Amino acid sequence: MFYLNPRYEADFWQQGLRRESDFFTCCEGVAIGRHARRQVRRISLNHYQIFLKREEPVQLRDRWESWWNGFGWCSKARREWQILVRLRERGLPCPEPIAVGETGNLAFLVVRGFAESFDLPTWLAFRPTEEERHAVLRHMGHAIADLHDAGFTHPDLYAKHIFIHRPTLQVSMVDFQRTRCVKSMSLQQRSRELARLDATLHPGAVSIKERLTFLHAYLHRAYGHVHPHLVRESASVVSAESSRLLKRRRIQRMYAETSLLSGDVSVVTYCRVKVPDMISTRVTDSAMSLPSRRTGK
Repeated sequence: MFYLNPRYEADFWQQGLRRESDFFTCCEGVAIGRHARRQVRRISLNHYQIFLKREEPVQLRDRWESWWNGFGWCSKARREWQILVRLRERGLPCPEPIAVGETGNLAFLVVRGFAESFDLPTWLAFRPTEEERHAVLRHMGHAIADLHDAGFTHPDLYAKHIFIHRPTLQVSMVDFQRTRCVKSMSLQQRSRELARLDATLHPGAVSIKERLTFLHAYLHRAYGHVHPHLVRESASVVSAESSRLLKRRRIQRMYAETSLLSGDVSVVTYCRVKVPDMISTRVTDSAMSLPSRRTGK
């Protein structure tokens, strides 16, 4: 199975991406993420960028999960392709899918990057004004509420998967490979997904007041009003789920990254020091202050 949007054929041919096999062997661009069975490369084509996401190999468990959720016996790449097509049909902010392929135990997906956009932690590092921050928080609340109202979940709703278009402050989302389509979502289900965003943002990067601004915007968009009991119930679920998620190392790493955006940060590093046999080995604790700065993309 192989599909390439005809509108992009000329650019891809110039890059040497002509056949399905070319996407599996491509070494162009920069590798920006690599997991145990997935690799992501950023490639520049003329005046825009694309992201090549490869699965190698496709897991049987992923095929079962895709089939169980109504996407057919397919890889995560083909599943995300289907999701992106449905999202764009509904006018929801997501990347444009360009190409997809699956052969044997290999699969890939190509999406177009957002122009002049940065992930949320990087955008916060630019030190936006208070008005810009509030505008983005409202846009985020509306965009995520629209996603949930349309019947799409987002199990990977982390801060790094929210992108801000710097000139207009419009919000988009990425990484929908685990998204499911549902008839409706309860307040608890919605709040548990919002907790993933909350858990990956340090309080020094986004204040409690700003989080409430986001939650009010989300609830108003989703329910048409904001009753105090809705805010209390949602905030309670978000807080409890966020605390649970922060026990995971992966979430802790993302949380720590946004902690660098706050003012004074102290990080304690634990290390075991190897010394000669005549001196006993011990664990030393050292604390070092890191600058409150993060380099933008």
